[in-house]
Amino acid sequence: MTTKRTQYAAAEDSEFYTEIDVQQATDGFVLAVVRARDDRTNEFYQRVLHRYIPEVWLVDVDACRMITSRRDHEPVVVTDVVVSVQMPRVRIVLAEIF
Repeated sequence: MTTKRTQYAAAEDSEFYTEIDVQQATDGFVLAVVRARDDRTNEFYQRVLHRYIPEVWLVDVDACRMITSRRDHEPVVVTDVVVSVQMPRVRIVLAEIF
């Protein structure tokens, strides 16, 4: 996890920051990875980012896990290997980073 935050413009009047780069495809944003905070903030991240990005990963450093969230689906807590639904070749083995 980097301390550098990057600002992205999702629309003319909407911008957001991420701690880890957002992956882009030719058809726009596909996946955002952000540091998890408290439940209220996590819900806010998901609600706002899902307007523009179909898949959001929230990195919970304290609990050594990720919360994956897809638009119109309930969030899923992952503790072993995270695999992107949008980009199946993108995967993270959590034991390697925690």
